[in-house]
Amino acid sequence: MTGIINFFRADPKDQIVGELFYLGGESRDTGDGILESHFLNCSDPAISPHSCNECSIGASYSDGSFVKHSGDEVFNISEVETQILKYYNEIAPENWDQAQYRPFRWITIPNLKSGAKYKNVKILLDNDEDAWYILAEWKKPMSSNYIEKLQKHFEDD
Repeated sequence: MTGIINFFRADPKDQIVGELFYLGGESRDTGDGILESHFLNCSDPAISPHSCNECSIGASYSDGSFVKHSGDEVFNISEVETQILKYYNEIAPENWDQAQYRPFRWITIPNLKSGAKYKNVKILLDNDEDAWYILAEWKKPMSSNYIEKLQKHFEDD
């Protein structure tokens, strides 16, 4: 019972508000469309579009990133934006092998009218307009799936 009470007392700041995807300098224009349209219009945009059957957009993702291929859970959008920018513009070594392509600015593409689950997509771009990260913000924050687990547990009994 303590777990349930603690769950309901949980701070709303602990809710997952989006997902972060790492591209590492992929072109926004994939030839089959603009990369962010996958996240704004597809029925299951929570997967990285290595090759999306629905929108035909494909993008390659770097295995060298700490971000999961399927996207990392984000609890604070502005914190992620700020910290990633700080790393690339202040902390990353000057002689870094990708320094000439260093991403430096976020752009936001809103999605307020669509039925998709993301309300906007933020893209970190470099000088060539290549996308390094996609930060997709959900329309409705999610908490743990603990309630679903409880419901399933009691329905099975």
